[in-house]
Amino acid sequence: MRRSKTSEPASNGREVEDFRTRVERTLRDPAEPWPPIDPEAWAVDRRYNEGDLAGALKRFVSERRRSVNWLRGITNPDWSKARKHPQLGPLRAGDIFAAWVAHDALHLRQIAKRMHQMTQRDAGVYTVHYAGRWTS
Repeated sequence: MRRSKTSEPASNGREVEDFRTRVERTLRDPAEPWPPIDPEAWAVDRRYNEGDLAGALKRFVSERRRSVNWLRGITNPDWSKARKHPQLGPLRAGDIFAAWVAHDALHLRQIAKRMHQMTQRDAGVYTVHYAGRWTS
């Protein structure tokens, strides 16, 4: 299994905003095709875990700002508009939006886990037991 660095979830932020494209297209016209994605291959091919964390965060914040501004500008969205997903079946705009938020939480969990692992590794002769038990 490939081990990610803390920079990888932030680097992935460039593609995470592809949720914006999918929500936007589903709200506008559920039949409109989505651009193809392959986040796992991108992480390897684009070397996310070798990337510059500060630069990745800057790009992520910029794209997220664009997404938040776009979301604030939507007037009376019909979150029930749905498209047929090849593996998941009917997928509503609201489902995609909820998945976008949940996807952020998954990345936060990745970052927290990696920070915990790095602290354990770097603690030297000291332990992190007092912090509490890490559970997956």
